[in-house]
Amino acid sequence: MTIKLNTSICCIINVGMYESIISPQNVFEEDENKVKFSDALTEEEKEYFDEKHFGDWNSKAYKDLVSKYAMEIIARYFESISNTIKIVLRNKGEIISPKYYNYRSDILDFEVEVEQVEISKILSNVLKDEMFFKWAERYRSFPGFISWMPYSKEEYIEAIQGKDVERALGMYLTYLYDAQNNFKEHEFGHTYDLYDSISSSHGITEFINNERAVEIYNKASAGAV
Repeated sequence: MTIKLNTSICCIINVGMYESIISPQNVFEEDENKVKFSDALTEEEKEYFDEKHFGDWNSKAYKDLVSKYAMEIIARYFESISNTIKIVLRNKGEIISPKYYNYRSDILDFEVEVEQVEISKILSNVLKDEMFFKWAERYRSFPGFISWMPYSKEEYIEAIQGKDVERALGMYLTYLYDAQNNFKEHEFGHTYDLYDSISSSHGITEFINNERAVEIYNKASAGAV
């Protein structure tokens, strides 16, 4: 079956770009990355892409780059847990950004393919794992916060059996991620891998080429070329 997930309910990587390690400002203002970026530009582009533009690069081309590398990292994570659950990515993923960043941040929407037998295996696994529902207590509602996650055993059984399989699957994948990290304080360790990919010479060059393509498309749409 095809299931829609996102990094809000499947917390294995953080793609939030607002004042974060992967913000365009942070990536492109690092001295080392400035050199990589400059080396990939034409002389004409160097005159345009100076420091005053760094804060404006949260473009579609940049979001597409973040999405691409995030999906590659997620695919590797799914491979690392394949002995526990077999799950396959179905699409390229898409960054969804809020209109305002007061209460929300960017998330990555993506689809996965999971066989029904794997869903049944998840239920069997969590019912035998005493740690899972202790871990799930983090999702419990409290005054001022209403949780939409199925954190109790009864709610989780209902959810994974079809009532809310998206959240149930997202929780389980997050649990396996935390288990890989020995249940230390939850950190989006993969986000540092994402930064390394984006800020590599290959990543920066790919961003520039994407940005060029978007610019050409915009000009063509406006009848300029």
